[in-house]
Amino acid sequence: MNYEKLSVNVNNESLALIDLLVDERLFSNRSDFINQAIKEKLMSEKETTDKLLEIHSISRAEKSINENSWFIGVSNLTKGELQILRNKKIKISIKGFGCLYVDDDIDISLFKDTIKYVCKMIKVVASKEIVNYVSTIR
Repeated sequence: MNYEKLSVNVNNESLALIDLLVDERLFSNRSDFINQAIKEKLMSEKETTDKLLEIHSISRAEKSINENSWFIGVSNLTKGELQILRNKKIKISIKGFGCLYVDDDIDISLFKDTIKYVCKMIKVVASKEIVNYVSTIR
């Protein structure tokens, strides 16, 4: 599992209680406590997050790409999808978390004509030229 560094402000009283739990070996360290607390909170909000993901996710099989594509996990851009966007003169923002695969047959001009933003939380797997371009539009 990949981890992202996160900065959190915690009041002194809460931090002292976290440190007590760590000192008593209920958690291996502060990060372990925070990760477990986040995981528990996300599990308690699972129904809400599932509904939100359903609302925001773009199922390419059911819908065409819209101007604010959002996904979690793995997504793939095809030449056909981008050609449709170019023909409609639409530039999209791609937001979410995960990995975006850009098909090898997509050239840089088609990509530039159709993609205006890619979220920093998305790893882009594509030609070197496209990966370099993505770094300029984040």
